[in-house]
Amino acid sequence: MKILLLGAHGQLGEALGVVLPKETTQWGRDELDLTHREDIAPRIREIHPDMVINAAAMTDVDACETKNALAVEINGEAPGALAKVCKEMKSLLVHISTDYVFGGDELRQTPYRETDLPNPINAYGHAKLGGEENIKKSGCEYLIVRTSGLYGKDGAGANYVSKVLLQGMQKELRATTDQVYSPTWVGEFAPGLWKLMQQKQRGIVHLVNTGAVSRYDFTKAIIEISGLSTRIVPTRRSDFDTSAKRPAYSVMTSERIDLKRYMSDWRKALQLHLKDLRL
Repeated sequence: MKILLLGAHGQLGEALGVVLPKETTQWGRDELDLTHREDIAPRIREIHPDMVINAAAMTDVDACETKNALAVEINGEAPGALAKVCKEMKSLLVHISTDYVFGGDELRQTPYRETDLPNPINAYGHAKLGGEENIKKSGCEYLIVRTSGLYGKDGAGANYVSKVLLQGMQKELRATTDQVYSPTWVGEFAPGLWKLMQQKQRGIVHLVNTGAVSRYDFTKAIIEISGLSTRIVPTRRSDFDTSAKRPAYSVMTSERIDLKRYMSDWRKALQLHLKDLRL
């Protein structure tokens, strides 16, 4: 099987590169810039893959508010263009989506399943939902995998765990108590995703580390497991001056798969990740 991985140099792309077959073609932005939509079909036709994995996205949630047209182009329109050429070539499209397609229900207290209706509250969520819808209406064979709060070995503060670790020598950090989600380690997500592909899963599947945790309690866990003494100050989402609103609750579970066969609970995954960083 000929596989093409897009977004190969991002946090998720690099993790996928470790678990995918070594003959996988791996492209970053230099090989295919998704903002140049006219290039998408011709470039992919050149290698005619059996499977296209789209791990490329605009993930800066606040930047999606201020650069909404760009967010729609990368997260919404480009997946549709990929789906169209995959339909033409009879190829499978594997696309990574997000818990931020949910969030409109401020009173929600139960995890979102694949059949729950999306209701995004920010530009990032709307653009990602647009990408999902464009893929579905294309008629191509697809696997859309939603995940949440991905973190891994980026080393530059590009994910929440690395940001906390970079700031961990400060006397105190602020973290929200009213933002509950399912933070997920790419070290488990990437092999879990590959397992879904090998099992020929199709449609929409949620793949996250299990359990629910507030940003405040997750931050406390990062500090405690790392042996730091930083004080974590409980705050509310409204205390942060951000361009984009964040969901109060975006915890996900799955009715399609038994998540525990693919993923650890969020605390064990965090422990494994921090141990991995120390090796």
